[in-house]
Amino acid sequence: MAADDLIAVGILKAMREMGVRVPQDFSLVGFDDIFIASLPGIDLTTVFQEKKLMGELAMNILLDRLNSCGESKKNIILSPRLVVRKTTSTPPDFSF
Repeated sequence: MAADDLIAVGILKAMREMGVRVPQDFSLVGFDDIFIASLPGIDLTTVFQEKKLMGELAMNILLDRLNSCGESKKNIILSPRLVVRKTTSTPPDFSF
């Protein structure tokens, strides 16, 4: 898993140049689901997260802290979504 989709696309390019077949030899997952991840020929499996929602929640937390002298604490759990495309597959069977 790459830190983000741009890094994953760079890894995908390098793998192809080295003759590594993705996903047959190596599965690759990006993060963020940017536009380029869905382009034909890339079709990157990636993790989608709602950045706008994250920003809104962060701003609300900041405003709450400012209004309560920094004493409020919140734990928020977001649910990212795996977008499966063509850079992942089931692992090969290595049993002997």
